[in-house]
Amino acid sequence: MRRTIRATLTQGSVIYTRREEQIFDLTPGESRRFAWQISAQDAAWGKIAMARVYLFRAYPALSGSASCGVFVLPINLPGEWVTAVWLLLAGGLILFGGRAWLRGGFSANEGRIVWALGGLAALGVFANLMGWFALAGASLLFGVFAALVIGVSWK
Repeated sequence: MRRTIRATLTQGSVIYTRREEQIFDLTPGESRRFAWQISAQDAAWGKIAMARVYLFRAYPALSGSASCGVFVLPINLPGEWVTAVWLLLAGGLILFGGRAWLRGGFSANEGRIVWALGGLAALGVFANLMGWFALAGASLLFGVFAALVIGVSWK
């Protein structure tokens, strides 16, 4: 089956883009992986490099599309290090806040609520980093709903 794939990548602006198109053949059961190089110079407004890929329909296969954005930071560290630093900072703040709450003379029940909401937030961050977006979204919605219910019913 002959397929066509088109990639549109920013090239320093959202107006000026680079478009690459490839035609390829696939046999039944075969899959193919494509990659396009991006750099900090491709970032629109110097902040985010964006890509959109469209796979054209070829009967009986359907069309498909995907998009991605890569945030460019003005530091010379790999993305894994930046993520690790933010996770450590967030975890430290959660632990510090929970500890301060417990030492503040509040009831044990209030402390458990804070720890549960902090754990739910940590689960959401972990799920998001793993690419489990349904779980991340569900934990966010549940956390917001729980915080609203707790806030309204607080005495």
